[in-house]
Amino acid sequence: MTTGFLVRTATAEEAITVFKHLSDVEQWNPGNKDAEYFQRTYPDHFFVGELDGEVVSCVTAVPYGDCAFMGMYIVKPEHRKKGYGFKTFQTALDSVKDKNVSLDAVLQEIKTYEKSGFVVHSFLQMRHHGKFDVTNLYKPNKNIVPLNTFTNEQIAKYEESIIGFYRPEIWELYKNYEGGYSVAYAEDSKLEGLGVIRPGSNAYKIGPLFAKDTETAKQIFIELVNSIPKDSYIQMDVPSANAEAVKFAEGFLGFKNVFECKKMWTREPPKHIFNQIYGSFALEYG
Repeated sequence: MTTGFLVRTATAEEAITVFKHLSDVEQWNPGNKDAEYFQRTYPDHFFVGELDGEVVSCVTAVPYGDCAFMGMYIVKPEHRKKGYGFKTFQTALDSVKDKNVSLDAVLQEIKTYEKSGFVVHSFLQMRHHGKFDVTNLYKPNKNIVPLNTFTNEQIAKYEESIIGFYRPEIWELYKNYEGGYSVAYAEDSKLEGLGVIRPGSNAYKIGPLFAKDTETAKQIFIELVNSIPKDSYIQMDVPSANAEAVKFAEGFLGFKNVFECKKMWTREPPKHIFNQIYGSFALEYG
């Protein structure tokens, strides 16, 4: 590693262009606005590594209460195995060192993260990919309402009850995602499920998809998919810890499991209600 390398926070333009370019190379397919929305919401938590004026790496590390999540970690292929990625990662990790930090690790990199104090905890994030025609299934449902019917705080409290992260600030942009669609499933004005669909480079992403049971998840899924062009590819990141969610994705939808990673933490993870997680928010956000 040369002396011309430094780690700093990203500009808005860098967050959008660098992560988008690198993730396209790796075919990660984040939502088209994910990096922009992250940088707008958490401008001090998007890090880049700069080598002699060129950005060669990036990673995020954002605190959510007592926890933190790291994501969007990538290094330009020609600059890998030179220490730039590790330095970028460690600088970001140091910024949240007082938190219980989580990340989603690709399987071949688990041992690398273990060297930084991360421990594997129980479940896989399984990316499912496919198409599904809802034409003959769709019908209006009085319980499904626009997600912005609820305040950011109400949505965040509901999310916290399921995954342990409280982050109302993230929902201002996500419930009004450009080119996307977001809904809530409400009973007597109480949130019992929610879902967001957003366009990506090569498929629409559904995430999160939270629901009290599989039938509710199915109704939310149908509502979301009815909003996009027919014959579109769709992706969902499904936790292996929810067997019903896996059965829904692979059995009912017929989606294929195309990618896996392991959830890792630096301490014991907060409580998750896995049987209500049918699609994770995003591997980039936690």
